[in-house]
Amino acid sequence: MKKYCCFIVLCLVLVMPSTLMAQQVKDFMRYEYMLTYKPFDKKITPNAEPLIEKFYLDVDGSRSLFISEGTYLEFVADLKEEESGTIESKIPWFLSRDAGDTVLYEMINMLDAYKVKQPVNTIKWTISSETENFHNMRVQKAIGELSGRTWTVWFTTEIPLIEGPYKFKNLPGFVVKAKDADQDYVFEFIESKKVNNYWFELSELDFFKEVTDKQLKRLKNLNANKSYMQIIQETGGKLLNDSKEPSEFMTKKFGKEPNPIEFY
Repeated sequence: MKKYCCFIVLCLVLVMPSTLMAQQVKDFMRYEYMLTYKPFDKKITPNAEPLIEKFYLDVDGSRSLFISEGTYLEFVADLKEEESGTIESKIPWFLSRDAGDTVLYEMINMLDAYKVKQPVNTIKWTISSETENFHNMRVQKAIGELSGRTWTVWFTTEIPLIEGPYKFKNLPGFVVKAKDADQDYVFEFIESKKVNNYWFELSELDFFKEVTDKQLKRLKNLNANKSYMQIIQETGGKLLNDSKEPSEFMTKKFGKEPNPIEFY
């Protein structure tokens, strides 16, 4: 659903301070992952093929950003005022980390933008003595729970970083693979390289309203019972052509995410 990705980037560009818009490219390390996921209701479409997206884990000192390739490229294209190409993202969230905090940025209904600050040690891990080989690296197994999902991850000390995809950071090594118990979401490390590109600055963005975990869950539940028409009316807006009957797209309720990465 490209409009998720495009809308996130459009909002960022519209509200980004000029000091950030004029940012220069810089050198930083990029760790690429592949996410294989099933964001649909398995009761309705049990045999649907999973989706696959590439993600970037960009690291600059104590700062990191975990973002889908599609969203990142849309952002850079808008900075350069160029066409973004054909890579689309269906992921409405990305995360940044700096020192002791993780910040989740998420769009709801493609109109409302929120951010949630969490400590890095959100997940309590049980580290196993079990090891295996992954891409010629010795990796060790750990299991933890996060918002209704049980995750199994593998980390290595052969990459000298305490980092990982999504919120999987607080382990004694670099996380190269993570999957939930049902394998609805599977992250796998592909490669690392030094890049010279735009660093995605987020610290001064005020478009994303800061809320707590509890408030975000409540907002998602409330949003499930709303339609675009209701949201437009609540904000005092109106349709561009209000002489016509609103379309089914405008009046249909959003409903809950059928299989989000975290359950609420």
